[in-house]
Amino acid sequence: MYGAVLVSLISTRVGSQELAAKVAAGDLTGDDAAVLAAGFTYALHIALYGTAAVCLLGTVAIAAAPARPRRDITESVGQLVPVGHEQA
Repeated sequence: MYGAVLVSLISTRVGSQELAAKVAAGDLTGDDAAVLAAGFTYALHIALYGTAAVCLLGTVAIAAAPARPRRDITESVGQLVPVGHEQA
């Protein structure tokens, strides 16, 4: 999926899906290698910023997820009876 997005973004700069696939694979041979490299750099920056945004959203979601307070957890653990020590 990441590679497909990268190729799509590169193709917006180089003008061809086939050429974009070659550039994404590291083949910069052609009329102007600098333009191809610039297209790759542009696409990589956009893809990495998108990845960073998804990670940031995940961090916020995990931090905001409801969790039981530790006090409740320790109280419920204190009520556990070890196996073999049950009262009849």
